Amino acid sequence: MAEVLLAGIFALVPERVIGALVEAAEGLKSPLYLCGGAVRDLLLGRPPLDLDFTTARAGELSRLLARTLPATLVVLDEEEQAWRLVWKGRDLDITGMRDPSAEIVDDLKLRDFTINAMAVRIDQESLARGSGELIDPCGGEGDLAAGVVRMVSTKAFADDPLRRLRAFRFAACLDLVVDDRTMAELSRQEGSLAKVARERVDHELELIMACGRAGPTFEQMRDNAVLAEIIPELIVGRGVKQPASHHLDVLDHGLAALCAIEEVNRDPARWYPDSGHDFYKWLSRGNNRRNLCWAALLHDIGKPLSRGMKGERITFYNHDQAGAREVAKIAGRLRWSRKQREQVARLVRLHMWPFHLNNARRKTGIRPRACLKIYRAAGDDLAGLFLLAMADSIAGRGPGRPETMEADLAELYREVIGVVRERISPLHKRPPLLTGHDLKDMGIAPGPIYKKILEAIFAAQVNGELTSPEEAAAFVETFLSGSGQS
Repeated sequence: MAEVLLAGIFALVPERVIGALVEAAEGLKSPLYLCGGAVRDLLLGRPPLDLDFTTARAGELSRLLARTLPATLVVLDEEEQAWRLVWKGRDLDITGMRDPSAEIVDDLKLRDFTINAMAVRIDQESLARGSGELIDPCGGEGDLAAGVVRMVSTKAFADDPLRRLRAFRFAACLDLVVDDRTMAELSRQEGSLAKVARERVDHELELIMACGRAGPTFEQMRDNAVLAEIIPELIVGRGVKQPASHHLDVLDHGLAALCAIEEVNRDPARWYPDSGHDFYKWLSRGNNRRNLCWAALLHDIGKPLSRGMKGERITFYNHDQAGAREVAKIAGRLRWSRKQREQVARLVRLHMWPFHLNNARRKTGIRPRACLKIYRAAGDDLAGLFLLAMADSIAGRGPGRPETMEADLAELYREVIGVVRERISPLHKRPPLLTGHDLKDMGIAPGPIYKKILEAIFAAQVNGELTSPEEAAAFVETFLSGSGQS
């Protein structure tokens, strides 16, 4: 049997804490096993993300260790014999045998996938040796080496339907492939995800979106009916044809855009060669990278609701606005935070703007005022909006697509960001030409009109039309007369 090196677990919890755990377990004469993902990660040669221990007397061991360490004891599920010890911000999960009279091998055979059905006994001997013998009744080590996610039994999905989604998550995050028999069982269990709490579903989806292989994973979920259960709004796009700039229907274009955004995110400087730093910086902040993946997948979700015909031509008028409303519905169902919902919806709502601006630039060129408008609309997500546009362009390969679209988007961003840096940002640092007090002194009644006036003054400054308070005051009179409100 293989030996599993244990040094990796001490990156999470010091050896003396593990020693206290072993000592307590031996005092209770209850053999202790490191199980599941931690063993899998150790075999892959990487530090575990968390530590899960199994023992017959889990409750007693948890309470004893909480006193002796000391540590905070959290009851995760007393009926399922699941406890968590929190020691200096680090977690140790301790669960009981599903059958207290059973052996660890029997317990492992009740788990979900073979790569998670492995264990190592942790005792004084294994700690002293720095390794433990692998317990692997289901062939998880071989499946891991072969790059396969394989179910332990069909019962696993009946016990917890979320495992249907977890199969794809493990495949995505570990760069594995779900085996054919398991994939067939995932399809056979169609409809069961409706029984699962939405928060649990969203947790798995977020892990997939963050792993860098979401595109092909969502394509597999499309083919397996799992996608139809969790985001049915996407499936409505199947068979919805698009104009000549596209070679795919709406559903597959969204999936292609997700694949494309992951490619763009890996090396944004390839697509925006003069501005790579802007994009790397934006992608490194918070959950921007993950939320951008969601926006790519959902950017055209409003098209089936907006489809029309103008003569022989297919139209999708205002599909960006309809899409933002659909995102809000999905976000509510998946229990997204307000920040995530607003960011993804904003990117979807604005995703056509770079293309409209690019068309104007080709025909007549664009004025600084146009750059200000897109900058105001996108705010801190301007870089993200252009990454999304690039992915959208890459995913559309129809005969009617302009050949230079990606290069045009790069040129457009260079022009927009140049205006932001050379005109808009410097003006923000200067005192405004007029303030609300000035407008009041001019006899204008306070109200929403103030914001419109001050924004119009700033836009005229950016355009180089105003440079002094006197010019701004004259501009206000023209604006209020109606001639400056276009």
